[in-house]
Amino acid sequence: DFGALRTRGLELAFDELVPVELNGNDLEGRLMKRTVNVCGPAAFIVLKAFALGSRGEQKDAYDIYYVLANMPGGISLIAEHLSNHCAKHPTVVSDASRLLADEFESIDHRGPRLYAEFDTRDPDEAAFVWSLVHDIMRLDLWLWHDDDFRHALRLLSYLRFPLILLDANPDVV
Repeated sequence: DFGALRTRGLELAFDELVPVELNGNDLEGRLMKRTVNVCGPAAFIVLKAFALGSRGEQKDAYDIYYVLANMPGGISLIAEHLSNHCAKHPTVVSDASRLLADEFESIDHRGPRLYAEFDTRDPDEAAFVWSLVHDIMRLDLWLWHDDDFRHALRLLSYLRFPLILLDANPDVV
């Protein structure tokens, strides 16, 4: 049997396509280059929030942390994209926000613990991932608009340390 698979929040991925250039070898060893569209970071966070809420895999918590900690532009850029998504898909973004708030309510909640179980046994790492997610959740940046949103982004830039940028390696496919 063949059927359609519906994934909550997937419509955001099509609104936030990011072209990525891949370089590598085909099966015969010939060099090739292709550009593929991938899901943008804000849509990815929403999709991972729903995945974490429904299946609760360690990898989902890790992926949320990884994107928040390593995305060029950091949390403020992701929050800006989430604000844009909220204008078009308010219920989807609000539901994802609630899931993240529930999963990362404290250091001892499921989100930080699943992350720590996946990547490390260090409780300080669970605290770090909690703080990263909690900063963006506590301020509800993407639910604000216009001047309030810009003011909140300035405030966030004073509260958070600079985030690490991705070190892209074009040889890895």
